Amino acid sequence: MTRLVILLFFCGVITGSNDTVSNIIPDNVLLDLEEQNEEDTSTKNRTLNELYEDAVHAYLDEDWGRCIQDFNAVSHGYKAYKRMITNCRRKCRTKAAGSAPIFAEDIEDLHFYEKKVRETLCLLTCNQEYREIVGSKALKMLPRETEQKLLWNNVYEYLHICYYQKHRYQDAANALFTYLVEHPKDEVNLDLLKRYLTLPGVKHENVVNLELPAYVSVYFKGVSSYEDEDYAEAAGLFEVSLRLYLEAEEECRFYCEGPFDQGWHPEFTSSIANHFAYCLKCKRVCSRTLNNVNGDYRRHMLRSHYNYLQYSYYKLGKLKAACAAVESFLLFDPVDKVMLQNKDYYSAKPKVKEDYFFPREEAVNYIKRQEYELRLLHYISNEFSVIDEKFNKIRKRKQDKKANNVEEEKLGQKSDIETVPHPPSGHSLFSHMKLSNNSSTIRVEGIKIHDIRVRNDIHLIAKEEDLGGKNRYVADDFLNSTECESLMQFATMTAVEGDGYDENKSPHSKHEKFEGITVGRAALMVYFGQIKPEWLELLLEKTEKVRSHVERYFGVDRHLYFTYTHLVCRTALPGNFHPMHHRASGSFRSRNRVTPINLTCQWIEMT
Repeated sequence: MTRLVILLFFCGVITGSNDTVSNIIPDNVLLDLEEQNEEDTSTKNRTLNELYEDAVHAYLDEDWGRCIQDFNAVSHGYKAYKRMITNCRRKCRTKAAGSAPIFAEDIEDLHFYEKKVRETLCLLTCNQEYREIVGSKALKMLPRETEQKLLWNNVYEYLHICYYQKHRYQDAANALFTYLVEHPKDEVNLDLLKRYLTLPGVKHENVVNLELPAYVSVYFKGVSSYEDEDYAEAAGLFEVSLRLYLEAEEECRFYCEGPFDQGWHPEFTSSIANHFAYCLKCKRVCSRTLNNVNGDYRRHMLRSHYNYLQYSYYKLGKLKAACAAVESFLLFDPVDKVMLQNKDYYSAKPKVKEDYFFPREEAVNYIKRQEYELRLLHYISNEFSVIDEKFNKIRKRKQDKKANNVEEEKLGQKSDIETVPHPPSGHSLFSHMKLSNNSSTIRVEGIKIHDIRVRNDIHLIAKEEDLGGKNRYVADDFLNSTECESLMQFATMTAVEGDGYDENKSPHSKHEKFEGITVGRAALMVYFGQIKPEWLELLLEKTEKVRSHVERYFGVDRHLYFTYTHLVCRTALPGNFHPMHHRASGSFRSRNRVTPINLTCQWIEMT
């Protein structure tokens, strides 16, 4: 309930304060990263990724001034980067579409491929021209991990702390609110925003979303004019807002047509289909992104324009325009009772002709595209699910056959090492152990035990013979469902990209996103008040539980020490037709959760 009140309050604030300067870069402005600060030459020749990493280091080093400068440079640079890409792709698409084909007749769909070749040639030139303007090293292709952070406004999660440390409290509140627009369920930062509102110099009405899209500001100005019954101004503003919305969605869709690491070497046709499906899924998210207005999701944002327009034009006496807006609205919801009543009302007017009820062109094109894309995505999903199911059945038959063969070979054989119940902490299983041919005889405090089993609360799922090596095992149920949910939320808020060892972004597979949080970073975030101390305590408690279990399982009579503790999240990257396989080793998981959150622990004996 607290979250709802806070976000709705700020939605009201934004509605009434639409003149605030945002970070949006005009179409005719290209940011030169080498000239953003003439007195500071440290930003020269740094890519956006390098600039982002340097900004993070400045944050960790508590260099708050550098943190603010670099993160703001990243924010502006990323806008220029996106604008360059979308402008190039739009220009080249238009240029290729307007070119006469080499051969008049379209044989084997060669016109389509010819246009793509022309687009490619244009893109190569366009991108090179931009690099010559900005600098050959200034804007290279961003790594996907950094790009995702910029898309999700993670810059502002750092910025608000840097502003706070410099006592720029209004800027801190603005930055944190901008972050919360994309992360409305972040309870810790929601509470922190409430604290910011009590700081000196912070005015509620001046807290703004620094990434507010241009169309939103114009839209709410139109609403204000509409409520003031200034219908001429309202109609003009809603027309501008509608155009800006469609342009923003088009830019988003062009931006989706980026590179895609398929992770395999498909055939020509498969590579096209796979990349197309990847881009299409991305494009379908664009409207949902645009409908997020300061954390308040407005599903019908686009069609509401036509509702305001129909009444504004009616009050202005422009019945033909009003009827076209009504029919455009009904394309989105053909059974809306209020709009159908409006249509009947307009139809009864003597001056209204039947052909007035013709939807506007942009609405028709939009709905057709939406319907086609949805049908195509459903087709892709259904057909590939059928194929995937067939492949799974084949794989299962092979696995069952292999398992039966192995079982037959083991029939009658006795296991080399039996399992025994673990004694209380502080006792060593291997204090007295003798190995004979095919069995192990273990004595603990003079008691002979032959039946080894893991404790009831911990479930052993793999042993040495399953994992292909010595001194290995995998166990489950170190976490209950509540603890697992807490650590999942903890990881979502705090995790950073990479394995934490050698800054390897994808240590296991390039088909997955690998994130983690170290104890050191978690402690730092507790220090700054960004996360609850209880979460760090839970992580440390479960780490110790794993260490103790490993110590007792192997019966080591000396204390084991961790060299590294890492809470890990591994997520399959979207857009792959082929299945993703997850494998976890040296970790613990809750059986009640599907999402793999692994605590990977390395240990050594201290001599």
